[in-house]
Amino acid sequence: MRRMIQVALTASIIVVAGGVAGAQETKQLQPAISALAKSTKTAIGQPLAFPTSSPEITAVLVTLPAGSLPGKLHKHPYQRIAYVLEGTMSVEQEGGETRQYPAGSILIEMRDEWHRAGVVGTSSVKLLVIDIAPEGKQNTIWK
Repeated sequence: MRRMIQVALTASIIVVAGGVAGAQETKQLQPAISALAKSTKTAIGQPLAFPTSSPEITAVLVTLPAGSLPGKLHKHPYQRIAYVLEGTMSVEQEGGETRQYPAGSILIEMRDEWHRAGVVGTSSVKLLVIDIAPEGKQNTIWK
């Protein structure tokens, strides 16, 4: 009799544990979604433009070292999007204003306008940069 009770208790524990494990497996977890940007224009108000044939997306990590002075003037003939992962970056438009982008900012970069990037403060800047250009084309032209 004692043996039957032990077997019944063991079987009950296995069934309950299996039910709990099964319940955990079927529980649907919802992702947390936070909008970062939504725009039809670049940082200076240009309408967005994308290649019409054979677009190629390139994603790179860029680090601007702490203490960097504003870099060389350059421009992008195709659409570029940058997400500031760390630090604060400045973007100076040639002959125009300077804008600052702290960590967490999305920058939809200007096209065909000379500009340069710099570091604000004493921390380096880390960016996720995404180019959307025709296949095989470079998206940075240096002055």
